[in-house]
Amino acid sequence: MVCSTTCNDALAPQEWYTTLKHSIMIHFKNILLATALLAAVLPASAQKHSISSLTDTKATVKAMETIIAKNDGHYVEPIIAEICAKKKNNPELCVGAADAFWYKTGIRDSTNAFKYIKKAIAANKNYVPAYILTAEIWNDCQDTLKAIEWYNKAIQADTLYAKTYRALAKMREKSGNYDEAYRIYKRAKAAIPTFPANLEIARMYYKTDTYSGYNKAIEHFKIAEVDSMEAYDYNSYATLYKLVAEQVQDRGAKVANYLKMLEISEEGIQRFPKDFYVLEVGLVAAVQIHNMLGQSEAEKKREYAEKAENYGERAIAEGDTLVNDVIYKFYGFALKYRHKYDKAIKVFERVLNSDKAEEANKDIAMKQIADSYKELGEYDKAEELFMKNLEKKENKGTMGFNDYHNMVKFYKEQAEELNGKDKIDVLWKADAMYSRSAEKDLQNAGYAYYYQISLRHEIDQYTNGEDNTRGLALEPARKLYALMLTKGTLEGANKSFMVKACHYLGVYYLLTKKSPKEAKQYWVKMYETDPTNETAIQVLTKQYKMKL
Repeated sequence: MVCSTTCNDALAPQEWYTTLKHSIMIHFKNILLATALLAAVLPASAQKHSISSLTDTKATVKAMETIIAKNDGHYVEPIIAEICAKKKNNPELCVGAADAFWYKTGIRDSTNAFKYIKKAIAANKNYVPAYILTAEIWNDCQDTLKAIEWYNKAIQADTLYAKTYRALAKMREKSGNYDEAYRIYKRAKAAIPTFPANLEIARMYYKTDTYSGYNKAIEHFKIAEVDSMEAYDYNSYATLYKLVAEQVQDRGAKVANYLKMLEISEEGIQRFPKDFYVLEVGLVAAVQIHNMLGQSEAEKKREYAEKAENYGERAIAEGDTLVNDVIYKFYGFALKYRHKYDKAIKVFERVLNSDKAEEANKDIAMKQIADSYKELGEYDKAEELFMKNLEKKENKGTMGFNDYHNMVKFYKEQAEELNGKDKIDVLWKADAMYSRSAEKDLQNAGYAYYYQISLRHEIDQYTNGEDNTRGLALEPARKLYALMLTKGTLEGANKSFMVKACHYLGVYYLLTKKSPKEAKQYWVKMYETDPTNETAIQVLTKQYKMKL
């Protein structure tokens, strides 16, 4: 054990002490050295009472901490001894001195720390804080066995002192020995029926950051001592169900977990109506439930959107500096679901303009702003933002097919509200997205061509009222066909892609171009790709009289 007792003063310890005491006696005349020192360090409001009687133990301990912190511990120890002696080595005072020598001042003087612990135990052998501090010192020195020994001595001194069990369990928990910590908590429960063992165990397993730990935490939160639960416990408990929901694939299971998350948060809100973190999990849970419900459940979706809006407003009101881009994001969703698009835009803009917001949340915010403008019928503003986001993601190399596909959806929704040339112009904008996707995202070019065929087929219908009259989809169909020829064995999506390309090309050359010979290769390839395809079978057997 290291004892910090270095000194930079030129005087020898005894000379230093004598000089200091003489100086203080001059200034404070006949007042005791310890009392004078207390006067120097205590707040003015506490000086009169403390100086006259030294009955304020906590203030005296604070004074000793100041004395030790501002001077070399070895040299001031006689002063501390005089202070403690004046109070007949009051155990609380002695342990306070020991704590000052070891931890509170950062000096780590174990020699003097143990000296005053011994004084405390000599004065009262059942004074538990003395044993606990000894255990903490040994634990700080990484002597676990010694620490456990002294924690057990503390328990023997007083079996009903809850802090001892908790400190010992926390030590074992910190070292990763969760089974032992569990047993200690249960031991505490057996000795002290009111001890919140299940809550402590739940807290412990929550911090393991493992899926199995989360399940154990949930089990013990279910039977936790509610009266001992703090606001953060409700946040933790609710968050556990969020973590589980993210792991399961079944929609029903996801909804069930988010519902439990909301239920717990609402219980927490009842007890802690102004706690930011409890309101936060309530907001997130309500939004997630809304998102998981189907369109046929409109009334329920409306209910959870209202809850989300309420919790979001309250969280922002109570959160102050705690409010972050995540809160604004979910609150923005709630407002959007409530069709309060103007307000939602302003909230999402706070995410977009935040220096601290994650890029992923900024991307979401931009899309939601654009989508809100779309809902307001302000397509120009929406398109501007969508394109800005698209270009940003392209530059970062994070743009994927789904991003382009969503742009197509945006244009098609806009087209539904238009007629004539205006409708066709917007659909061609959508088509350009598929061309751009095939160029920028080569890995998913097949998807781009596949959907582009259908879109151009649709444009052909709008312009002429008949299928394939101009062969508008000929180009993407040829590109898709050529691309699939390079893939070898066709399975999954690639199989569907080839069938799509062959069907379009077969129909185009057979019916539009009146060229059965040229069309045949596509019908044959279509059948080879999918021998169960009824269209290919019928064309080959009836048109080409082939026996399959």
